[in-house]
Amino acid sequence: MQNKDAYIEHLENTIKDLQNQIKNLTEMLSLLRKEKFASSSEKTSKKQFEGQLSLFNEAELEADARVSEPIETAVKGYRRKNCKTKRDELLKDLPVREVLCSLVEEDQYCEQCNTKLKVLGKKVVREELEYIPAKLRIVR
Repeated sequence: MQNKDAYIEHLENTIKDLQNQIKNLTEMLSLLRKEKFASSSEKTSKKQFEGQLSLFNEAELEADARVSEPIETAVKGYRRKNCKTKRDELLKDLPVREVLCSLVEEDQYCEQCNTKLKVLGKKVVREELEYIPAKLRIVR
């Protein structure tokens, strides 16, 4: 009889251990599901950590509430320099080669009066830096 009572007690302890293990695993599973599938935010609710000790709020708990925090004052900002001026400063001493694009000989005559067209002005379409080993120059 005593042998049966010891066996029953052993089985009851095993059942309690397994129930605790199941409870821990379900809590871990729910926490992992929340981390993976819940909305991501750095804010955590207090309900989530009610039974746990606060690890990272030590300074806040020990801080003196009577001490006021320093007042922040607004500081006037600065203006950024134009990046183009820096580029112009770097490229000012380089030689420049201008490439002029003209019309084909047939298109240089007016369709109505058949006189040769005059150049009215130049337009810089793009400016690129041409790199020739040991040489730099600007192509317009």
